[in-house]
Amino acid sequence: MKKLIVGVTHPISTILLRGQLKFMSEHGFQVFLMADSSKNLDSFCKEENCTYIPIHIKREISLFNDIRTLFEVLSVLRKIRPDIVNFGTPKMGLIGMLASFFLKVQLRVYTCRGFRFETAEGLLRTLLIGMERLSGKCSTKVICISPSLCEQAIALNIFSREKICLINKGSSNGIDLNLFSINSIDLEKRKNILLHNNLVDSFVYGFVGRICEDKGIKELYEVFSRIHFFNKSSRLLLIGKIEDSLDKTFLSNLLSHAGVVYLGVIPKIELPTYFSIFNVFVLPTHREGFGNVLIEASAIGIPVITTTATGAKDAVRNGYNGILIPLNDIVELEKAMLRLQNNSEMRKKYANNGVMWAQNFKQELIWNGLLNIYNAL
Repeated sequence: MKKLIVGVTHPISTILLRGQLKFMSEHGFQVFLMADSSKNLDSFCKEENCTYIPIHIKREISLFNDIRTLFEVLSVLRKIRPDIVNFGTPKMGLIGMLASFFLKVQLRVYTCRGFRFETAEGLLRTLLIGMERLSGKCSTKVICISPSLCEQAIALNIFSREKICLINKGSSNGIDLNLFSINSIDLEKRKNILLHNNLVDSFVYGFVGRICEDKGIKELYEVFSRIHFFNKSSRLLLIGKIEDSLDKTFLSNLLSHAGVVYLGVIPKIELPTYFSIFNVFVLPTHREGFGNVLIEASAIGIPVITTTATGAKDAVRNGYNGILIPLNDIVELEKAMLRLQNNSEMRKKYANNGVMWAQNFKQELIWNGLLNIYNAL
């Protein structure tokens, strides 16, 4: 039985692995999950039929801690002697690739889930690019999770063209189309949400994701404020964690706006019901690895608006299931939001097409593609 170690930095990233580890276990692999310490991962690994390996790893750059983590990972790899490793997220990707390269693990897969350097500047940008290049050089295979991420990697000479691969049309773990389906909508709960938040007669723009500048929240708020000024029945429904880095004055204005409804973090299993409340889903993001949330919205039958940012543009067919706008273009963002608000036939067309489009990203397609890579060893 081949031994497979899959590693991510933060336990929250295991949401990108749900179902995948169990699938590999069912196909003959002894699977291990390596991540920062968390009690929640014991139950996750039990569900996924894999062995949890907790290690001490910090998300931010810290030379002393990172060297300690490298030796810890080296020790684990020497003990388990895996046939295959698959490390992703910048910090675990770099440390895991270095350790497995030193120990000559036969198949070393680096899963690139996006480029943090795209929104960084100066020395930090240079350092992040260097980390990605080193991770790529230590790997035997690099999985980029979207077509535009592949293109960016090649254009900037981040990874060797020969090592890069893309599974199907993209996404690191695919979309659970059993969950993200109109059949998953709790109609009674939906009714209660509408009533409780005074949304019954409103046109609702929805946003799901980290509430931070990288996701375009400032542009979205600026445009929505103008739309609401002329149409008091419009609402902006926000779901997600507010990042600490967000400007406090801006955050206060956002949350106190008469048209904004903030619902906090919602369990993933409940998201289909909340998605169904949106008339339009809007994600004016600055960068993505792949826009999973855009496919999730499409699968529920919600028209989407996003930018031509790396990763995001691969999740939308412009004029088919949504609208693509240029990055940081509030004029085009406003046009797109108003166009969909004022055109119910366009919304219906994009909604129907979105359900079909989402079929390209079902989880089994990604898992089988990954299995083929592992079995090629």
